[in-house]
Amino acid sequence: MITQVFGFTKDLLVPSLGILGIITLANSYLPHVYSVPITISTFVLCLFLMDFLYYLYHVISHKFLLFWTFHFVHHSDTKFNLSVGFRSSWFEMIGLFTMYSLLLIAGFPLVLFVTVFSITSTYQFLTHARYFRAPEWFTYLFVTQQYHLVHHGIEMKDQNSNFGGVFTLWDRLFGTYSTNKNVKVFGIEGYSQNNFIKIQTDPMVTYCKKLFKVAK
Repeated sequence: MITQVFGFTKDLLVPSLGILGIITLANSYLPHVYSVPITISTFVLCLFLMDFLYYLYHVISHKFLLFWTFHFVHHSDTKFNLSVGFRSSWFEMIGLFTMYSLLLIAGFPLVLFVTVFSITSTYQFLTHARYFRAPEWFTYLFVTQQYHLVHHGIEMKDQNSNFGGVFTLWDRLFGTYSTNKNVKVFGIEGYSQNNFIKIQTDPMVTYCKKLFKVAK
């Protein structure tokens, strides 16, 4: 319960207030290549581009140790339900917003950026609602609970698939799409932790130990 309350405060209230302020400030200093008008077509374009950047960052988070150290937190839950959407690293949003800032540099207006971010974040959160099932045909276009569930499986082959946030297009294009329907066990093999402080610090401690070992 403490983990979920903490997660609600950190992952919903803070992004809504603190991160919006940071984005607004950063947008004032970022270079802008072009001034994109706000239309239906640019909204759709921004939606697809942001989702692609999310896919790219998500893949990076599984392939590089430093990024995995932060993303590990999200995968550490041994259950798959809506509470998993609350479980994320204190630092992961920094990397994700660095990636997303490319859209602001490209010239997408702040109001459009925030609108699309709010929609995609809410949608991604709901894909963790295990028992809110969408029709199977929906997966041809969009990430669903059944689709994202595979990604949280304990097997490495499952974790290295279905990286998409909103659209399944990117997984299909880049060969990371999986239709595995037999995922029953979730989390990180050999790891189980419910203390919200240790959930955040354990992967960083492990990372530092590995760095120290290499340095020696």
